[in-house]
Parts: sequence; structure tokens; C-alpha cells
Amino acid sequence: MTDTSSASAPSEKVHGEHVFSHMRPAQSGHRPREGRPLAQAGRAVRTYNGLPIGPGSRPDTAGTVVAVGSGGSPGRMVMARESVQFPPLRAGEHREPLVTDHHWPKRGLPLLRPGVYRHGPDAVVEVTPSGLWIRGRRERAGAASPSVPVDERHELVLYDSADARLVGEFRRIAGELAHMVSAEYGVPVVVRGVDTGRVDEP
Repeated sequence: MTDTSSASAPSEKVHGEHVFSHMRPAQSGHRPREGRPLAQAGRAVRTYNGLPIGPGSRPDTAGTVVAVGSGGSPGRMVMARESVQFPPLRAGEHREPLVTDHHWPKRGLPLLRPGVYRHGPDAVVEVTPSGLWIRGRRERAGAASPSVPVDERHELVLYDSADARLVGEFRRIAGELAHMVSAEYGVPVVVRGVDTGRVDEP
């Protein structure tokens, strides 16, 4: 995918000093925490969102990351390939990892920060380890990006259904992106509306 946003946009290629790979089965309820101690020590930490595979012996040259199945075997391709855990800005602060490498369509979408794009005048598309979160440009008070484990069966595209004025637009964007990914990559995608910033595991 080619990002046609302006050259002045922030870069998504943020590299930490350490790299981890999630080797536990997907949908186990496990939310990766491997990078947090190092991040607390002031180091940015890169984490693969599954098992890197592909030609060559270096994981950072592999083009595909796959979910680990319930039996421990490699499963489907995951769309969010890599994330970075950044050090806290102040003592006691926790910062959620940002997805910095992914396969989701982003042609022409202005980059706001790693893994987060503006989509038209009213919507923001945020890449999460388990899929996408489609919301308004202003985050609702108390809302947070949905945090669910990667599902070995499918990607999960969620849209904020709390805003009656924009829910139709969010649903349309979610459906379009899900269709594009299914057609191009053959990856199953589930689209779901949620009226809160957090969802339970599917």
C-alpha cells in the first residue's frame, strides 16, 4: 500500500531497541505486556502482532505476520503487523502501544499519528492490533480505543455507533474497508458497531 499523505506528516517507521513476537495462541484473553517493563525504563519497544514468517532468516524482513492458532500452529495473516510501546511521558503513566506497520488500506488518508488517519471531514480510522476502530475526529470523554486480543478467525472492524448523526458514515467506511481487505487479502473481517470506547472479547 502507498501512503500519499504529505511529506511533512509524521513517520510511522518508529524503531525501538528490542523486538518481541507474540507466540501465544490468539483469542486466549492474553493482552501482550512484554514491552512494558522496558518501556517503563525509557526504551521504545517494537512488538510483532503474531508470528513473523516469510523468506529469509531475519524476522524484520518478513512481509507477513500470522496469528498463532489455538493449537500453537501458524494461522491467518494479521493486518496489524507491528506496534511500538513508547516510554511514559511522566512517572506512573501508561501509554497504549501504537500500531506502526500494517496492511490496512491508507491511500490518500492524512496521517495524524502512527496508525491513526483522518478519513474525510468527520471520521478517524485507528488501526488496532485486532483490526480497526472508526470514530469521530474528537474522541468522546471517557472513551478509549477498543482493546481486544487478536482473533485467530478474523479481523474486527469496529465503528462508534453512539453518534446518531455520524453512525451511518462510520458504518459505510467500516464496510468499505472490510470489503477491500477481504477482496485483496482474502482475510475474513467482521464489522460491528459499538456505543462505547471498549468492547468485550467477541
